[in-house]
Amino acid sequence: MQKMMKVFEHKIQGNMQQRLMNLSISAKIVAYYLILLAISIGISAVLYSRVNSAIALGPISNISFQLLHTVSTSTNTVIGNVAEFSKLIVSNDEIQDSLRNTLTDYSFAYQHQADVAVDRLVGGSSYASSIHIFDLRGHKYSAEKGIARTVKITNITQAPWYNEVMKKKGSYILAYNAGGIFNPVSFEGSFISLIRVINDLHTQTPLGILVLNIPEAVLEKSCYDMTNNPDAEILLMDGQDNILIDSDNTSGFDLTKFIYDNEKLNKKYTLWKSDQTEYMVSYLRIDETGWKVASIIPYRELSKESGFIGLVTFLLVAVNSLLLFVGSIFISRTITVPIKKFCEAMKGIEKGEFKKVQLKAGKDEIGRLRDGYNTMVEEIQKLIYRIVEEQKLKRKTELEVLQAQIKPHFLYNTFDSISSLALSGKNQDVYNIMKALGNYYRTSLSKGKELITIGEELDVVSNYLKIQKYRYEDMFSVEYDIDEEVKKYKILKLVLQPFVENALYHGIRPMQKSGSIYIGAKYHEDSIQLIIADNGMGMTGEDVQKLTSGKTAREKNSFGIWGTIERLKILYGIEEIVTIESSPGNGTRVIIKIPAEHPQNELPELKTGEA
Repeated sequence: MQKMMKVFEHKIQGNMQQRLMNLSISAKIVAYYLILLAISIGISAVLYSRVNSAIALGPISNISFQLLHTVSTSTNTVIGNVAEFSKLIVSNDEIQDSLRNTLTDYSFAYQHQADVAVDRLVGGSSYASSIHIFDLRGHKYSAEKGIARTVKITNITQAPWYNEVMKKKGSYILAYNAGGIFNPVSFEGSFISLIRVINDLHTQTPLGILVLNIPEAVLEKSCYDMTNNPDAEILLMDGQDNILIDSDNTSGFDLTKFIYDNEKLNKKYTLWKSDQTEYMVSYLRIDETGWKVASIIPYRELSKESGFIGLVTFLLVAVNSLLLFVGSIFISRTITVPIKKFCEAMKGIEKGEFKKVQLKAGKDEIGRLRDGYNTMVEEIQKLIYRIVEEQKLKRKTELEVLQAQIKPHFLYNTFDSISSLALSGKNQDVYNIMKALGNYYRTSLSKGKELITIGEELDVVSNYLKIQKYRYEDMFSVEYDIDEEVKKYKILKLVLQPFVENALYHGIRPMQKSGSIYIGAKYHEDSIQLIIADNGMGMTGEDVQKLTSGKTAREKNSFGIWGTIERLKILYGIEEIVTIESSPGNGTRVIIKIPAEHPQNELPELKTGEA
C-alpha cells in the first residue's frame, strides 16, 4: 500500500511539473514571482515574529535578569559578610592563644577561654547560626544559637573537604551542610558552611579549622527582601547542585530541569505557557561562588508595541507585494515580446521563408539572441545554396558514372577481342571473356544502387582486368592483398575501377614493357584503406594536382579520377579522403581511406534521377 502511495505521489508530482512546463513564459514568470512573493511574506512573518519578540521580550527579560542579579548580589553579600566575620574570628587573640597552646599543652583553661570567645562572637553575627573551631589534636570549640550539633567524625582530618581547605592556605570554601560531618537536628533546615584554616598570625602555621554555618532561611530571606517581587519563583543551587532556595512552585514549571538543560544548551531564557498564562524563565550562573540561580515570572504582552510592529509589517508586505507584481509584469513583457517575434519568424521558416528578425535591443541576452538567430539564418541560406550546388554536382557525376559504365570504345575493343577469339576457335576463351563482361556490367550497374560491398567492388575490378588481360595478354600482372573481414563493408560502386584503369592506360602501357598492379584492402584504426599501386610511368606533383583538382577532367572533357574523388567527398563528408603518391619513373600509389561502417548501419543511398 505504501509503495502504491509513493507511485501515486510521484505521478501527481510529474503531472504538476509537466503542466508547469507547458505554461507560457509570461505565465511562468508570474508563477515564479508569486512563489517569491510567498517566500517574501514568509520571511516578513518571521521577521515580524522576531522583532515583536525582541521588543516585547526586551523589558520583561531585563526585569527577569535584574531579579537574577539581585539574588546573585544578595547571596554574594551574605557570603561576603560571613567571610569578613570569619576573619575576625581567626584573628581573635583569645582564640589564637588557646589554639597555639593546645598544640603543646592542652588544658581546660584554654578550652574554656576559646569557648567563651566563640560564644561571644556568635552573638555578633546576624547571618551565622553557629561557629565551630577544630584544633589539629581533635578538640572542638563551638557556639550555637540553637541546639548544639554533635560531630560524626573523631578527627577533623576525616572531613571530606579537609584536603581542599588545607590547600586554600587560609582562603575559604563553601560546603553544603558542612559536608555531612554533623549529626542532623530534626527541626532545623539545611545550611551552607563557610570553612577556612586558622593560621598562626605570627608563624602562619595551621592551628585549626573554622566552620561557620549559614542557614538556608537566612539566604532566602535576604533574597526575597531585596527582590521585592511576590510573583517571582526562585531556585538557587550550589556548585554541587544542592538546592539552597526553592520557592513554592505555583506555575508547574520544573526549574531544576531547566538549569540542567541550560548547562548543555547555554540557553539564558525561554518562554513557557501554562493555563493561558505565559511565563519568562531565566537562568544565571554566579561567578563568585559557582552557584546557579533561575527564576520564573509571569509574562504579559506589550499590546501597544505589538500592534505597532504588526502595522509596520503589514505595510512592508503590502508594498513589497505590489512592487513584485509590477516587476513581474514589466519583466514578463521585456522577455516575452521579443520571444513572440522570434516565434513569428520561426513560423516563416516552417513555410520555407528564411527572414531575419528586426528587433530593437542592446547588447544584452535578447540582443545576442537576435544576432545569433540572424547569423543562423544567413548560415542556413548559405548551406541551402551549397546543398543545391552539391546536388547539381552529384547529378552531374551520376550521369558521368552512367556514361563511364558504358564506354563505347571499351565495348568495341572487347567485342573485337571476342571476334578474334571466335575466329581462332577458342571457344573457352570466348566463354570466359563474355562471362567476365556480363559480370562486370551486372555488378557495376547494381540495379541502380549506389552502395555495394567492397567484395562486390573487387569483383568489378577483377572482371575488368580479366577482360583487359585478353586484350593485352602479358603487358601487366595483378597482385591482390585483401583482408577477408573488409569485404563485407559498404562502399560507393565504381571507386576502384577508375584508378585501376588509370594505372593500366597511363601508368603501364606508355612504358612499352610489362608492369604490375597492386590492389589491397586493409582494416586500419577503425577505418578501411583501399590501395591501388603500379610501377608505371608515374606523375609529377603538378600532374597530381591537376588530376585531383578536376583541371585535367575539364580539359579532356572526361570524368575519371576527379569525379570519383568528388563522389567520395560528397558521400562521406571527408575532404582529404584520397591520397595520391607519385613521382616520374617510380609509379603511382593511391590510398582511399573510408570509415569502417558495418553493413547493418548502411549509409544513405544516392538514387539516380532524384532532383
